[in-house]
Amino acid sequence: MRTRIYITIFCILIVMVIIISISSCTSKKPAEGDVSEYTYTNLVNGKAMSLEDMEGYVLIINYWATWCPACRDEVPGLIELYKEYKDKKFAVIGISVDKGGQAVVKEFIKEFGINYPVIMNTKYLQDYYEKAIGRSIRGIPTSIIINREGEVASVHVGFRSKDVFEQEIQELL
Repeated sequence: MRTRIYITIFCILIVMVIIISISSCTSKKPAEGDVSEYTYTNLVNGKAMSLEDMEGYVLIINYWATWCPACRDEVPGLIELYKEYKDKKFAVIGISVDKGGQAVVKEFIKEFGINYPVIMNTKYLQDYYEKAIGRSIRGIPTSIIINREGEVASVHVGFRSKDVFEQEIQELL
């Protein structure tokens, strides 16, 4: 009788593990109705913005910080790309992970002449994109390329030149 109970418990545990494994699988498309419904402050111009406004756009979501040398090197290329392709439903969205707050980021934006939207990171925003790419965002810069359908096309960790990004976005435009 005891053996039968142990076998039943073991089978239930196996089924639970399978269900949890299946439910934790991530898709390449972020879940509907999440971060896109929230409003963020664009630190470049102080206006409210929603990622919902970016529907149908090719996007570079760029996680960065003001103190990061590779991020600083990447910014000029992102500025050029945004200037060059913004009229073709393309955007760069910088997501700052700076702990020093908005004042530090706003000073950096002014110093570097950033022309694309920049917002501050939140736990919810980071969780959303980590789910979309299927892994943690641990290094910066991390750039997530999103196609017009809202799906993750590619992920880059570390510095990438304007040319690398440009080749990818041209294929998606």
